[in-house]
Amino acid sequence: MVYDWDWLGAAKEFDRAIALQPGNGDAYFWRGNLLLAQGEFEAAIASLRQASALDPLGGGAKMGWGLLNGRHYDEAIRQLQSLVTTNPDDHGWHVALGLAMLETGDHAGAIASIERGVVLYAENDDLWQLAYAYGKTGRKEDAERVIAQLLQRRSQMFV
Repeated sequence: MVYDWDWLGAAKEFDRAIALQPGNGDAYFWRGNLLLAQGEFEAAIASLRQASALDPLGGGAKMGWGLLNGRHYDEAIRQLQSLVTTNPDDHGWHVALGLAMLETGDHAGAIASIERGVVLYAENDDLWQLAYAYGKTGRKEDAERVIAQLLQRRSQMFV
């Protein structure tokens, strides 16, 4: 799916995995991600809900990103807030929560959450999401400062 871009082949394999092992939450998760990539948001969320039902701990985490990408922002915020509460040091949940908050108009909460995610794991590529959030909320100078940081990092690492 990711390297070959054979989405039809990937869909067949995920469906086969689900048929062979219907209790495998990972198969539903990856099928859901494929559907997200194809823009099939409602089918993707159904698949991710199944993954979450089969694997409440791991599936719940996966569900947060799925809801965000599927544009179910309010539900994503509830799911991601729960994840941030139980996993306060996981940078990814802070960033995802911030992105969902950004889409609902909670700009201050969004910026704070994404900034927290960047602080938790400064060597990651979440800086671009912070630049995006700054730009979307009208903080042009802050966005330009972060973009400059990304351009500087580009000479030292993959950005």
